[in-house]
Amino acid sequence: MKKSLLTVLILLSVVLTAPAAQTFDTVILLDTSESMFSYFDSSVDYLIQDIIKNQLKVGDTFHLLTFADTPEYEISRKIKGKKEIEEILSRILLLQPLGKYTDLITALGYLNTYTNKLSPDTFKKVIILTDGIHDPPPGSDSSIDKNNLQAKIKQITDNMKRQGWDVSLIRFPLAEDIGSTGTGSNGTKVSSEGVDLFKELSTELDTKIIEYDTNNNVLSHKATGEPQIIFPDDIGEVSYTFELPFTVKNFSGEPVQIRLKEIMWKNENILAKEAFIKVDADSEKTLEAEVSLPEKLSPGSYTIPLELVFSDDTRPYPRTGSISFILKESGIGGSMDWAKVLKILFYVVIILTAVLILIFIIKYLSGRSYAVTGSRVQREPEERKKIEYTKRKDDIRKGSNTTRSSHTDKAIVKHERKQYTHGPDEKAIEMIVQNQNRLVGMRNIHWFKDGSVYTVGGGQSDDYLIFVHPVAKNIAEIKMRGSRFVIKVLDQDFFKEIAAERE
Repeated sequence: MKKSLLTVLILLSVVLTAPAAQTFDTVILLDTSESMFSYFDSSVDYLIQDIIKNQLKVGDTFHLLTFADTPEYEISRKIKGKKEIEEILSRILLLQPLGKYTDLITALGYLNTYTNKLSPDTFKKVIILTDGIHDPPPGSDSSIDKNNLQAKIKQITDNMKRQGWDVSLIRFPLAEDIGSTGTGSNGTKVSSEGVDLFKELSTELDTKIIEYDTNNNVLSHKATGEPQIIFPDDIGEVSYTFELPFTVKNFSGEPVQIRLKEIMWKNENILAKEAFIKVDADSEKTLEAEVSLPEKLSPGSYTIPLELVFSDDTRPYPRTGSISFILKESGIGGSMDWAKVLKILFYVVIILTAVLILIFIIKYLSGRSYAVTGSRVQREPEERKKIEYTKRKDDIRKGSNTTRSSHTDKAIVKHERKQYTHGPDEKAIEMIVQNQNRLVGMRNIHWFKDGSVYTVGGGQSDDYLIFVHPVAKNIAEIKMRGSRFVIKVLDQDFFKEIAAERE
């Protein structure tokens, strides 16, 4: 019976090891010699539940081989449903550990030959269950001669590695009545009836030996390297949306990535969004799954069964279990989900804050920055300066002088010098550019006194700004000499029709 449990564990292993979206062959080689007698008792109920609920998937094929004096084929089934699972279990229950000898070398050779004949398109998971003792019957070709054993083991393991099989070695303790033990010259364990070959098998296959553990759930995970899922205990009071923590244990020597796609309850997915976690080698981590219960559910105490659906690239298990919780009444009619409400309020506050900041920036830039006009930048009007400009224009306009300049393939720029009185010895000039918006406040109006100099150009550092046409910066200067105004050309390309200086 215990052997049945072990076999079931192996079944779990096989299924778990297969690659994503690929079917696999699980091949179990089980020792049925008398030395294994004390490990055959196990719970049939546990085996059935474990296999049906957690292990095999449709499309996988399970193979059982046994050995003692000689290797034997027991059963092979491609899984299509519950019927095949029951047939496998029925055959396992008929097994008895009655063999007098343990011809491990011949069994490994038989395993090689059998597995080589399977489809090359499936993933091969091989699990060997034995105490590791090679004790062949009289007359067997597999003598315990050191050199002969080493040569045969290397031949067998080289084929396994060449074929790319995933091989797990599960070793059971030696029976107390197996006889005295010692260590041979080649470092292998020797008993009065045989030689322990597991160490050499492990070395040649470059795989660790998995020692038998009475905790069969953990044993199956160790054998397959597939993650173990631990459902939480009583999680206490919850609202309609809450975080459900699952413990994920990784027994393999490599990191694993787990993606939970659905949590099914009563044919309904209650997982709010997919959950993902990466678990380092030989460690454990908590997978937080956001669960959203149906609003029609009334407040109260519950224990509900769940089925977890993962992505196809891994086979964590068990995938079924139950959780207990107390659903508390929250909100109007008991259906208000405060977690969602708070989340919505948080986003509303964020959006309102962003809008206020944007409004502030726009208002600030309306008086401080330039707005884009064509390929240049135009300063936005400022109300205060616009009023001041209008008042001055009406009260102190004295006259205007106009200077025109043109340039081939460039826009015509018109400069109007309008004088305004400001002080006893000061005058103002406004520069007006043809087709250019004049509503720029005091940007192009400057007060002059004797010796004052202001630059003209398309750069933001220029005192008089031309932005309606692409113009270089600092193309001219306007000076006041005594009571006269002089324009000095600095870039003749823009003023071909006038001299270097002009009053």
